[in-house]
Amino acid sequence: MVILEKLDEAIECFDKAIELDPDDAKAYYYIGFALGKLENYEESIECFDKAIELDPDDAKAYYYIGFALGKLENYEESIEYFDKAIELDRDDAKAYYYIGFALVKLERYKESIEYFDKAIKLDPDYADAHFYKGFALLILERDEESLECFDKAIELDPDDADAHYEKAVALANLERYDEAIKDLDKAIELEPNNEEFISFKNQISNTK
Repeated sequence: MVILEKLDEAIECFDKAIELDPDDAKAYYYIGFALGKLENYEESIECFDKAIELDPDDAKAYYYIGFALGKLENYEESIEYFDKAIELDRDDAKAYYYIGFALVKLERYKESIEYFDKAIKLDPDYADAHFYKGFALLILERDEESLECFDKAIELDPDDADAHYEKAVALANLERYDEAIKDLDKAIELEPNNEEFISFKNQISNTK
C-alpha cells in the first residue's frame, strides 16, 4: 500500500513538471514507468509514446512499451518495440529475452532460442533466459539440450519449482524416471499444493 501511494505521489509530481514544461520527455517517461508499476499498462503506453515523440532515441521508452504490450498479451507488437529498443541499445539483455519470451508465447520456439542465446551472451547469469531456452528446446523434443539449460537455471535459482518440473519432464522423455522423480520431489517441496507436479509424479511412478 505504501509503495502504491508513493507511485501515485510520483505521478502527481511529474504531472506538475509537465504543466511547467510540456516538452519534458523524462517526466512523461517516469509517469509511464509509474503507471506500469501500477499495472495500468494502456495508460503507461500513452505516456511512453509521448516521451518517444519528444525524444525518439530513448531506448528504454521503447523497451517499456514492449513490456506493457507483452503484459497485455499483444506479443507481435511488443516484438516490434523491443526490436527498436535493441536498435538503440544492442547491449540490453532484457530486450532480447522478452523477444524470446514473446516468440514462445506465439509458439515460434525455434526462433526464440536465438534471442535467449543473445540474452545469455550479454548476461550469462540470466536464469529466466536459461529456463525459457530449455522450455523451447523441450517443446522441440531436444531433451538432452534442454536439460543443460534447466540445470543452469536451477544452479542460478535453486528454488525455481518450474525449472525442476520441466527438467523432470525432459528426464521422463529420456526414460530416466528415477532422476525425474528426484526433481519432481524438489518441485513439490517448493510448491506442495501444485496438482500438476503431484499428478506427473504419480504418472511417472506408475510408468516405472
